[in-house]
Amino acid sequence: MTKTLVTLDQGRDPQRFQELVSQVKATSVSSHSFNEDAFAGVMQAVEGMDWKGYGGRLILLVSDAGALRKNDPYSRTQMNEAEVRQAALGKQIKIYALHLRTDAGKKNHAQAETQYRVLTADANPKIGDLYIPVPGGDVGKFGERVDEIGTVFADLVHQVRSNQSQEVPVLAAAPSIAQKSAAIGYAMHMDFLGRKSASQAPQLVSAWTADRDLTNPALPAFQVCVMLTKLQLNDLQQSLKLIVDAARKTQTSPKDFFQEIASASAYMSRDPSALRKGGNLADGGVLGEYLEGLPYRSKSLNMTQDLWLSLSVAEQEDFIDELDSKIRLYETFHNDLANWVRFGDAEPGDALYRVPLSTLP
Repeated sequence: MTKTLVTLDQGRDPQRFQELVSQVKATSVSSHSFNEDAFAGVMQAVEGMDWKGYGGRLILLVSDAGALRKNDPYSRTQMNEAEVRQAALGKQIKIYALHLRTDAGKKNHAQAETQYRVLTADANPKIGDLYIPVPGGDVGKFGERVDEIGTVFADLVHQVRSNQSQEVPVLAAAPSIAQKSAAIGYAMHMDFLGRKSASQAPQLVSAWTADRDLTNPALPAFQVCVMLTKLQLNDLQQSLKLIVDAARKTQTSPKDFFQEIASASAYMSRDPSALRKGGNLADGGVLGEYLEGLPYRSKSLNMTQDLWLSLSVAEQEDFIDELDSKIRLYETFHNDLANWVRFGDAEPGDALYRVPLSTLP
């Protein structure tokens, strides 16, 4: 269960903010596991807040436990950390995770850290992630970390208001959270200035380029996206549902997995013969012709019956959970009305959405 106590607009008034947050109380009801539905809270902020008009968009997640994942029946979002991260990035929101590493959660610390490092991962490898451990859940240390973050962004707001020039942040080999925040704030400021001056890139550029920084190949130069129409995104989602349903139906007889997909493919006007001949999911056209020719390969596209049978039960379950989580993410894309683009007199079903390559199956 999630609840918005203070809207972004209400938070402009410090006194009003304090009055509303004072309503927060510890629950008296124990949950079914040590993990909590943290992703539900994040998605409530991503989708339930009105972010329009805000150039700097941040979420601070505070928790002493890991988050319920897609395979937990009590997970409200039915999404994993990578998909929640992408949903936030779709609205230009950065997530910080302040992990209170209390003694009570010792057995949960490693799992929670892994989740929150993925959730807060930044595209810039010099930043890495925005995971902030708080040893012992110490209140004083927690306050120091929050002050560290808050001071950076408060200074940034002051600089913007007073039209002060902002120096390009320099990141150390192991940057502090303040240095990371300064780099993120600088990027947000540049994005804000671009929107303010209505700076636009050319509508179309046809050229060759490297997707990595030539002086530092570890640094990505672009986020590669695929433009999909609403009809294509819906088709992709339905195809993933077909695969997930087939896997669920054949859990006790995995050798029938591809036969089940082949049978279901016939109802979607796909040619199941390639699957029956030992082809992979790409050969069978199950994942849509629009994925053909893309400069990448994935576990999903290359999945064959032999490879499926070679996986352990746990690996098969992880594969299905990942696809199921992407199904939920595509629903988020579908509902993200602000980022759908129609060119000319295109029909509503031909509106286009930038789907990051990393979120494709």
